[in-house]
Amino acid sequence: MRKILKILACFLAAIITAALSFTIYAVNVTASTRFDSTKLITFKENTVFYDNQNKKMADTTKHTVTVKLSDLPSHVKHSFIAIEDKRFYSHKGIDYRRIFSAAKKNVFSRSLKEGASTISQQLIKNTHLSNEKTIKRKLKEIKLTLELEKKYSKDEILEMYLNTIYFGDGAYGIQSAASNYFSKDARDLTIEQSALLAAIIKAPSTYSPFDNPEKALKRRNLVLRCMKEQGYISPKEYEACTLLPLSLNKQTKTADKRYLICAQNQLGSILENTDHNINESLKVYTYFDEQ
Repeated sequence: MRKILKILACFLAAIITAALSFTIYAVNVTASTRFDSTKLITFKENTVFYDNQNKKMADTTKHTVTVKLSDLPSHVKHSFIAIEDKRFYSHKGIDYRRIFSAAKKNVFSRSLKEGASTISQQLIKNTHLSNEKTIKRKLKEIKLTLELEKKYSKDEILEMYLNTIYFGDGAYGIQSAASNYFSKDARDLTIEQSALLAAIIKAPSTYSPFDNPEKALKRRNLVLRCMKEQGYISPKEYEACTLLPLSLNKQTKTADKRYLICAQNQLGSILENTDHNINESLKVYTYFDEQ
């Protein structure tokens, strides 16, 4: 019995030591990290693209048109909550149940495919941090997310999120996305259109409705299914919406515009796992030849 108690005592001591060590590490890593509310609504990044003759093609400073959450139909916010963060209104910024579930799935699948970031965490990552996938960045993200939740209401957080998230094709924010994909105001988005925009943000290049319509349609219907399962739309609405086509704005793009969009998407993929800060300016030199 004493031997068992000694083993348990050693095991408990090891756990406590590891927890204390990790806490000290986390405090040191995040000590200089500061929450900046101006970053939630102001973009500083200025990316300039050049052609093969070093001639400027475009200046793609992030521009967004802010829209109030109260002006949007309820199905817009419900589509994003349903697919991105179904416990958004109940957690305090970090969804521990989702973290445990994701960790369990990753262990069994022997991968890191399952994520657990909440809408609040995504807002912080998109406005304050780089895209590198490291423990240091995650700890900074958690610290800033908890501060965000103390300073703003859930609706305020969701509004800022919708106005800053990248929807691909050069569109930042829900208003720009509605105009780009459907030639309409965000307040006029239908259920299936809202679901499509919520579907795109997971991977704008992969789920681009212009470049990969089949993948976009499949994920849009997944969003609709989540909305139905969470009670945001009725089974009848779900059935009707899944039968509808994408109905995109068939805008004609010039060769340089199409090339620029491809370059932007490629840049995003390259920077995804780097320590590039989204508020830093970039100069990108391409092989584009206007001839």
